[in-house]
Amino acid sequence: MLEKEGQLDAAESAFRRTVALYPRMTAAWFELSNIHTREGKYEPALQECERAVSLEPEQPTFFICLGTLLARMNRHSAAIEQFRKAIQIEPDHWDVHLALAMELSRAGRMAEATSEFGEVVRRWPDRIQAHLDFGQILVQQGLRDQAMQQFQEVLRLDPGNQAARQGLDSLQNESKK
Repeated sequence: MLEKEGQLDAAESAFRRTVALYPRMTAAWFELSNIHTREGKYEPALQECERAVSLEPEQPTFFICLGTLLARMNRHSAAIEQFRKAIQIEPDHWDVHLALAMELSRAGRMAEATSEFGEVVRRWPDRIQAHLDFGQILVQQGLRDQAMQQFQEVLRLDPGNQAARQGLDSLQNESKK
């Protein structure tokens, strides 16, 4: 509750007492990691999340946590590895596929990113953000027609989506030139 109320120092203190008494309490290690992530203290957050993984290696959420932290630390290859581990454990976790696609994109691995975005929109066609991000990646690769299809799909799902409208308008204006 303290963490939810933004009382991070008090929450951290409570979780520290918990792990001192119960060092195998994965939830406490994970929440300590979340607190430090919110504070921008990535190294301790990484260590705490790694501790949670070591205690409960079948939990995909912990690998997602690691991937997210590593991505924020610009350790792209390591982040990609963690997202892939999460997917191996739970392949139907759509937001991990999206996080992996985004991280592949940040790492400049565009062919892999495109493939992963394609997987996300194929398996979860109702995910607006996936279509929007996929469209933006396709624009970066010069795949205008495919990008337009993604922006059109976003507008079909969410007619008022300004980002998709701007992306589509931009592509249509470029084709008129």
